Amino acid sequence: MVSVSYYVSLKNFNNISPKDFKVVCNFNKTNESQSFLIPEIIRKPESVKNAKISQQRIEFIVTK
Repeated sequence: MVSVSYYVSLKNFNNISPKDFKVVCNFNKTNESQSFLIPEIIRKPESVKNAKISQQRIEFIVTK
């Protein structure tokens, strides 16, 4: 889970919910020495401006 901050007009404030956003981490954009993923917002409401993810990196561990 990540935190997303954004700007929206007061008129649209109550219409926004967490389900309106989609944040993904693409494992294919990593290399073998990298132990973190970079989250990206791929879906947000049109009324939202300047959406930002508070976590710039998400650490992960691969187990076999």
